[in-house]
Amino acid sequence: MLSTSELNPGENSKLTFTIKNAGSAPLKDLTFSWDTPENKILPLGSGNTRFVKYIGVNQAVNLDYDVMAGSDIAPGLYKINMYLNYEDTINSSEKNVIQDAGIHILEKADFEIAFSENLDDSYTFSIMNVGNSDTKSVSMYIPKQDGWTIIGSNNAIIGNLDAGDYTYASFKLLADSSNHSEIPIKVEAYYMSNEGNRKVVDKEILVSNSNAAITYITQADSEKGGFTGYLIMAGIVIIAILILGIFIIRKILKKIKSAKKE
Repeated sequence: MLSTSELNPGENSKLTFTIKNAGSAPLKDLTFSWDTPENKILPLGSGNTRFVKYIGVNQAVNLDYDVMAGSDIAPGLYKINMYLNYEDTINSSEKNVIQDAGIHILEKADFEIAFSENLDDSYTFSIMNVGNSDTKSVSMYIPKQDGWTIIGSNNAIIGNLDAGDYTYASFKLLADSSNHSEIPIKVEAYYMSNEGNRKVVDKEILVSNSNAAITYITQADSEKGGFTGYLIMAGIVIIAILILGIFIIRKILKKIKSAKKE
């Protein structure tokens, strides 16, 4: 008997095999082992064979294994072969038992979501299926959160997204703060699992805040423009003073010439 019927690919999992003596005589010198076709599931840190000295009538023994299914394994149902060899104490003979069990490898969906670009209040995100299986009925959702105001729909329907494929989704958003060049935003990706369950993958990413850059540039240009205006005004005043000085000097020289003639 197996302790679980499901495993997640690429994750260390505990798998327990239970051997129960349902007969009328004790079992001695038991040897238990297991395997899967093409070694799709393997034990970690130990071999797949265990030895048990004795199991009394109606007693059970649990054999624990740390196991892992490969991260690239396709989701689906896989067979586990179990082998038991023991001594029958009634007639002192050796017995061999072979049984099969099924274990379900779950799909491992994951998405890489990144900020792409924004134009005014339209923000575009890329979403890539980086999991081990194709995903169905994918949609992106922007939950209500601090720092952002959602304008219009907060849900974008994408559809099916095969492993390794990517697409884009856009939302109309308004950043509540213009003081930071990057603002974190939470994004959720929903999909339909092979078991027919609606599941979600949560992500938090940094979004470039163009409003902050625009504000900074505007302020800088304003300061630059003010300084330039000041220089122009100062130049005009200096030129006016020079012209006035020349006019006064000429007038004085003219009076001196007139006095000499007299």
